[in-house]
Amino acid sequence: MSRNTSQSLLSLHGVNRSDRIATYAEVAALVCLVRQELIGRGMPARPGSAVGALFAKADRLDREWILGKPSDDIELLMQADDAFRIAVAILEAIEQPNSWEAIRRITKSDMRL
Repeated sequence: MSRNTSQSLLSLHGVNRSDRIATYAEVAALVCLVRQELIGRGMPARPGSAVGALFAKADRLDREWILGKPSDDIELLMQADDAFRIAVAILEAIEQPNSWEAIRRITKSDMRL
């Protein structure tokens, strides 16, 4: 393996990704919607939680793009993709009261996703 290979690129090997496309603005908008849904149910995604941190990274990518400073950090891009996938899952699950405890735990926890 090349010594010039970035650690972010190493972690790409074997990772399944979909072929869907979303802009940074679309990802940030979905994250914002999920944040509001969580707040409305008394489960805000705290900045120190795993979900809150991923959501913040999605916001960061959108801000950088707007400022004309797009990120080339592959790991950050993957984390924003994770934020998008988690936001979609939360939106689907949040209507099910049986899922609230699991959602509450990931919005408060600093667990490693």
